[in-house]
Amino acid sequence: MKPSSRDQAATGFSEVLDVLVRSVPEALCAVFVDPEGETVDLASRIDAFDARITGAEFAIVLSLARSCSAKLTSGTMLEFRAEGRRRSAIARVVSEGYDLVLLVASPTITARAADQVAIASQELLREAGLPSPPSFARLRGAEAPAKISSRFKGFGPVLIDDGGVQKRVEQTLGFYQGEQGTEVLVRLDDGEELLAWFDTNANRWTRRTL
Repeated sequence: MKPSSRDQAATGFSEVLDVLVRSVPEALCAVFVDPEGETVDLASRIDAFDARITGAEFAIVLSLARSCSAKLTSGTMLEFRAEGRRRSAIARVVSEGYDLVLLVASPTITARAADQVAIASQELLREAGLPSPPSFARLRGAEAPAKISSRFKGFGPVLIDDGGVQKRVEQTLGFYQGEQGTEVLVRLDDGEELLAWFDTNANRWTRRTL
């Protein structure tokens, strides 16, 4: 695939987006969009105009998804994925109204792609100096890699229940003292990070709604 390119002068976000596209071989474009769906910056292996359209159209989808999430009181949306037979996309919240969209030439979003998008979103947040979304701040607040207390060694789920679907946990990242006791920050085998808590009534680990 050809190297990433852009159709505008470089900004403080350019290197972050370039690194993201280079680190995901199947990436077609990475677009950083504002609350109006306008492109703040991009890196693309496809025509830059098409990349901008991707960002704008996905902003509409994200707006609808957030509206549905609010109506269902399902918590703050941190990440959104759309997978198709030839292309897929993943969007990650950077800050309120600002999102990072990655389009890939693949029928699925790999764990590596999800990880790289999460890393890039953090870099964009720092570069922009924007406030962290509440869900993001809470997840980061739970991070404690390499500093997990000995009393928590081996503690945490292997599987979690996510709306009736069992998902496998790849790694325990940290802990958060929540309303229901200790919540565990985990990374699933598809790359998603979330807080899980043990539901004693159902006798199972489940996703914590943020």
